[in-house]
Amino acid sequence: LLDRNFDMLGDLLVSACANEEREKRMNETRKRMVIDAGLPSPSDSAEEGLESLVFRANHYLVLETAHDASSASIKKGYRKMSRNYHPDKTNGNAADFERVHEAYDVLSDEEKRKFYDCGGDLSENGDNRKSFQDLVLKKYFPEKFPFQPFGNPLENKIRSGSLNRNKPATAKPNEPNIPEGSYKTSCLGCSVTDDVLSCTHCQTGQHRITKESSIGIHACGINDSFGNVNGELKCEPKRRRSYNIPPGNYIDFCDECYLLIIEDTGSAELICEGCVRKTPSRRRKRKFKASLGLEVCINTYNDQYIVVLDKYTLKCVEAEQSSHEHATEAEKEL
Repeated sequence: LLDRNFDMLGDLLVSACANEEREKRMNETRKRMVIDAGLPSPSDSAEEGLESLVFRANHYLVLETAHDASSASIKKGYRKMSRNYHPDKTNGNAADFERVHEAYDVLSDEEKRKFYDCGGDLSENGDNRKSFQDLVLKKYFPEKFPFQPFGNPLENKIRSGSLNRNKPATAKPNEPNIPEGSYKTSCLGCSVTDDVLSCTHCQTGQHRITKESSIGIHACGINDSFGNVNGELKCEPKRRRSYNIPPGNYIDFCDECYLLIIEDTGSAELICEGCVRKTPSRRRKRKFKASLGLEVCINTYNDQYIVVLDKYTLKCVEAEQSSHEHATEAEKEL
C-alpha cells in the first residue's frame, strides 16, 4: 500500500502528472502538424538518423538525464546532446540544437527548474488562473484543503502571492559582452553563458508582457545578427542606421527618425520612435511609433516623393501632388 503521509509523495505526483500533461499536449500538436503539413510519422523519421528533439516534451528527456539529476549531470548531458545535434554535424540541425539550449536554460537554473518541476509552465492563464500544482494536489489530497468542494474564499489572494514569488526577479541591465543586434533595445537581463545568449525580459509587443528567451550564439550566419520577434530571440539580417531621412511633413510631428538599412539587400525602412497626431485637441498627445518601407515608394514614384503622417501611419505621396494639396489648404484658410 502507498503511504499517503510520505513527505515527497505530493512532489512526485505533481512531477509525474506534469510530464504526462506535457506529453499529451505535444502529441496533440504533432498530430495537427502531421495532418496540416504532411510530416512523416515518428517511426519514419527515426529510421533516417537521429531522433528529432523538437517533439520531446520533457526537458529531462531532451538532455537524457534523470529527474533527480545533479547540476553536473545536467551539464554533462547538455554538452553531449549539443555535440550530437550541432548544425555543423551531418545529422544535426538548428531546431534540435535550439531545443537542447532551451532545456538546459531551464534545468541549469535552480528557480526555473523548481518552477518547471511543479508544472508552472502548465498553469492556466487569465484572471482566475489556477496553478497546475494546486489542481493535482486537490485531486489526490482533498483532505488537505478544508474548503473543498466549495473552495477557499481567500484562494485568489493566496495564489497571487505565490505566483509573484515564482516570477523572475526584476530585469537586470544587459552585460557588456553580449553580441550586437536589435534585441538590445527590447530585451533586458541578457548575458552569455556556455555559448548561449539568454535574456530574462524580452518585450512581446503586448502591454507590459515579457518573456524569457535564449539562443546559441553560433546559431546565426555571418551576415545575420540577433533580433527580438514577439519575445523570442531570432536570427535576422544585419542592419545599420542612417540619418539621411527623406523629406516630408512627418518631420514636424515625429522625433528620433532614422533609416534602418539591410546590408545584404540594400532595402531601407523609415522608423520614427516618437510621433504625435496633428489634432486640434488640447489634451496631452500620446506618442507612438511609426514605420514605412521605402522600397515601394521608390518603385512607385522614382525618388520623386515625400513622406507624410496620416493619423497613425506614415505614407509616401508624389511630391507635386503633395505641394498642390498644401496650396489648396492654404487657399481655404484665406
